Amino acid sequence: CCSHPCQNRGVCMSVGFDQYKCDCTRTGFYGENCTTPEFLTRIKLLLKPTPNTVHYILTHFKGVWNIVNKISFLRNMIMRYVLTSRSHLIESPPTYNVHYSYKSWEAFSNLSYYTRALPPVPDDCPTPMGVKGRKELPDSKEVVKKVLLRRKFIPDPQGTNLMFAFFAQHFTHQFFKT
Repeated sequence: CCSHPCQNRGVCMSVGFDQYKCDCTRTGFYGENCTTPEFLTRIKLLLKPTPNTVHYILTHFKGVWNIVNKISFLRNMIMRYVLTSRSHLIESPPTYNVHYSYKSWEAFSNLSYYTRALPPVPDDCPTPMGVKGRKELPDSKEVVKKVLLRRKFIPDPQGTNLMFAFFAQHFTHQFFKT
């Protein structure tokens, strides 16, 4: 499980010392790594329009949208669909709890900021990051000096900074779960 082989929110379970099994329960997928869609999931994936198609439909056909905007219940229904479909373009990752190395109901229903988005690395992995990377992590003070300490301020051409994008993603994943 060190390389996190299970896809589509499958849960990796160690079997012996060098084997694993993916639990694909209620993911809509099956197979060794939860990569084969079930029948209904396959139909859903085939019928679901791509984000580019949805964007094209929403930004063209002005005459149709003028008619839709005049019919209030139809406008409300379509706006509800647009908002929910846009908010689901980027899936919220499953949350983990610090007490367990697997997804649990407690972690899923925990609405505080103490849940974690990345799965923990199993204890018996060859490196601290799983199967890739250095055998030892650098000292945290050294990482802070190299990454976070600025000697000269360099403004971003867009008027923002890199930390804003990371914070925005963290904020949407952690606080807009409901």
